[in-house]
Amino acid sequence: MTKEKEVKIISISERESKALAATVVAHRAIGFCKQEAVAAMEELLVRKINGDTFDYNSYIEEKIKEMPEPTIGEKQIESFKAVLRNVKTGTV
Repeated sequence: MTKEKEVKIISISERESKALAATVVAHRAIGFCKQEAVAAMEELLVRKINGDTFDYNSYIEEKIKEMPEPTIGEKQIESFKAVLRNVKTGTV
């Protein structure tokens, strides 16, 4: 009998601003977790309106610029994205 590890999911509102921005970077880089990225951007905007000084736009732009250019072809990238979508939806 194996003991399953309990995974605690941290809500968007509980995440640090940098973690929210990283979610947006991940989505822009590979198209993964669109709904979560939208929710992260919404939360970042609410925080900015409420006085948070974290410059998430600059952080996102900087991290995207730091990403290496893909070394695989467009077809392979699309296949990779399809696999990620399947994993996300549980159809794999």
